[in-house]
Amino acid sequence: MNSTQQEDNEKSFQKRTISNGETSARVQTASQHGLFYLGDFIENLSDAFIATDMQFKITQWNKTAEVLYGWAVDEVKDLSLIDVVKTEYLEGDHTSAFQKIIAEGVWSSKVIQRRKNGTRISVFSTVSVVKNEADELIGLVAINRNITEQKLAEERFRLAVESAPNAIIMVNQSGKIVLLNSQTEKYFGYQRHELIGESVDRLVPSQYADIHHEHRAEFLSSPQMRNMGVGRDLYALRKDGSEFPVEIGLAPIETHEGTFVLATVVDITGRKQAEEEMERLNKELEAFAYSVSHDLRAPLRSIDGFSRVLTQKYSDRLDEQGLHYLTRIQANVQRMGQMIEDLLLLAKMTRHEVRRESVNISVIARDILDELKSQEPERMIQLKIEEQVEGQCDAGLVRIMLQNLLGNAWKFTSKRNEGLIQFGRAFQQVRSGKMVYFVRDNGVGFDMTYAGKLFGAFQRLHTVNEFPGTGIGLATVQRIVHRHGGEIWAEAALDQGATFFFTLGGFHEQ
Repeated sequence: MNSTQQEDNEKSFQKRTISNGETSARVQTASQHGLFYLGDFIENLSDAFIATDMQFKITQWNKTAEVLYGWAVDEVKDLSLIDVVKTEYLEGDHTSAFQKIIAEGVWSSKVIQRRKNGTRISVFSTVSVVKNEADELIGLVAINRNITEQKLAEERFRLAVESAPNAIIMVNQSGKIVLLNSQTEKYFGYQRHELIGESVDRLVPSQYADIHHEHRAEFLSSPQMRNMGVGRDLYALRKDGSEFPVEIGLAPIETHEGTFVLATVVDITGRKQAEEEMERLNKELEAFAYSVSHDLRAPLRSIDGFSRVLTQKYSDRLDEQGLHYLTRIQANVQRMGQMIEDLLLLAKMTRHEVRRESVNISVIARDILDELKSQEPERMIQLKIEEQVEGQCDAGLVRIMLQNLLGNAWKFTSKRNEGLIQFGRAFQQVRSGKMVYFVRDNGVGFDMTYAGKLFGAFQRLHTVNEFPGTGIGLATVQRIVHRHGGEIWAEAALDQGATFFFTLGGFHEQ
């Protein structure tokens, strides 16, 4: 090749825009044209560029190589690359690597190398052969990229995965398992080497295999972090053939090899057993409530009936004290009847299926307060209802809940010259990313010391003489909130009113 041709080739080579991923291929092409000199392009590569003869003696060493390894170009001249950059091969040694380069023309691998000061770095090295115009081997070109930070990140990721309390499995686009942690071995009963490289379908019960394949393809077509099988019971398959209930979270992981899927698998066997036990206990509670209500209603009806007969036929024979006692009997019979109805309602909340729909909660709140106002039109009370408060919830259950909360606010403001009741959204409150609603009043309030008793059945912070009630309302409210997957709590002070906050959980409220 004459000097004019060399200059033309160099100019053409330097004009190219070459990304890091293309560097090796382009440099190999250039080297085949005899480019054994340091042009501006090679000198300013972001990767270390090293050229040697066939005895590994260094002939070229760019600025990035100086920075990466700590050796100046003058220091490495005529030295052997093997002596300058001491390499720990993760597979094989420099002899086997050299043989592969000669046989295939190119070799790539992750290796550990040492800087001049002895520190170790992780490097991705691509080595290509260089031939002259007679197709004779005359040297080697190495493009080395520092991947130390990448390796550290990978190691941190590996440690995070390994220390996770749940099973974590990574699969590639073909559904092959490429990574798993020790918790996966514990859950499924396999040794790690038995699963790496195998299809993830091995962990799926046969009756779900077809649908699982479809869902995996669907996820890869539109990858985004989400839960798998929302609204359905999911099961996984152990090595011994037994199945266990799970919850699975999916997350896409973008790599240079394509999109991988990271699955977090949670064994919910204990939770399922607890739910089944709770279901059994709730059924017993409901049966007990119905039995008690049936057994109590008959004698109550008798007491109520006979007391009415006494009032109607014998009131003229009773003195004032006797009539007072008779009135007390009737009032307590009515209160006991209401307690039975409230107890039955509380039991029903356990069995009621929550049917979620878009509900304008403001409309429900206004209907309830309008009804209360119509019963006591003389009350001086200010009602503040935020408009268009909406949520995904069961309209019937939310109405029962607000009847209790707003009814309590109405009741406990009865001794105020001017009462105040508010309903709306508490934007200043944050609760697990869910919308927080509130009911607030300026009533008698309560001592927060006793807040733990608020939601227990038959727990009251005020006497019946002060304020009527059965002590079941807030227990019913809490049951409804929990059925929606939400939370409820209160803030109050004596004689300074009370605020009840609640969420409806599980859905994004507007």
